[in-house]
Parts: sequence; C-alpha cells; structure tokens
Amino acid sequence: MRAPWPDQGPQRKYELVLFAVKGTRPTNRLAGDVISCNSDPNLGHQAQKPVELIYDLLNRSAHPGDKVLDPFCGSGPIFEAAHRMQCYVTGLEIDPQFYTIAYERISKLP
Repeated sequence: MRAPWPDQGPQRKYELVLFAVKGTRPTNRLAGDVISCNSDPNLGHQAQKPVELIYDLLNRSAHPGDKVLDPFCGSGPIFEAAHRMQCYVTGLEIDPQFYTIAYERISKLP
C-alpha cells in the first residue's frame, strides 16, 4: 500500500469498502469481510485497485447481464472485472490522465 505521509505514523495496511444494497435483492454468496488479493502492476493511479478485488466484490452481488456503475472509475479495473462477469458497465472519470489509462484497458479487452 502507498502511504501519503510515511514519516507521520504507521503505514495503512487496509482500506474500507462500502457495500450498498438496493431493495431486498439477496447477495450471491456470503463471504468474509477481509479480502486479500495481490496488487496489479501500477498503471499510474495512486489509488489503483486490483481487478481481482473488484471481481470478488462484483461476484458477491452481480449477475451476467447486470448493469454496473462506477462513478469514480480511476484507472478502470471495473471494466476488466465486469467483462469477466459479463456485465454491462458504465465508468465515469473526470481526470484526463486516468481516463486515458481506463480507455487503454478497455481497448485491450477481448
């Protein structure tokens, strides 16, 4: 993990993820609240999330054909994860640098 101020305290070894549910739709599976996965090669985004993490979270609640929205998609791991899940995805990113990284990821999908 990257810590913004390594000389001002311990390095963070975790991040919190908010998981929201609309209506009474059940999850696909119950899983633990600690998710461990290897990091992906850094593509230039300071808060880049591993595709495997996003896939794990999608796999808990999404079904093939579902629509997924990532309003802060950053470098775009949601696109690879949703592609694996056969979901439709919309990603929004305001920063042109990160938009370009996400666009390159999309262009490499089969």
